[in-house]
Amino acid sequence: AESGNTAVYRPMPDPPQNSYALSGKWRRGQFSATHMGDEAEGALTISFTGAGLFIILSSANERSKYRLEVTQDGRPIAAGECGADLISVGDSTFLEYDFPRLYRVIEGSEPKKRTIKLSSSAKFWRVYSYSF
Repeated sequence: AESGNTAVYRPMPDPPQNSYALSGKWRRGQFSATHMGDEAEGALTISFTGAGLFIILSSANERSKYRLEVTQDGRPIAAGECGADLISVGDSTFLEYDFPRLYRVIEGSEPKKRTIKLSSSAKFWRVYSYSF
């Protein structure tokens, strides 16, 4: 089990540029942050300027796939900017994740200012790292 402090973070919809904010109940460890909420949404909001966003994440139960909703400025990701791992169905864009690996979230053509929110009510989704 990962050691670390567990805390409840309040939503911050627009974190400072080139930073992130957690919302919900999370345990922060040396190498990752794990959503600990019971039926409550946890979110990671990342603010940056770039053409792409890549994130390493996993589930505690790697035998099952889970869904992580992904939005940009409160809306689904535009079709031309969806990364190879992002799924777009109707008015929803999401990742299906299980074992730890790099997920390609945004693969746009031009760098621009973005605020990306990844959220799920699933317990024990874990974020290791991201880059843009």
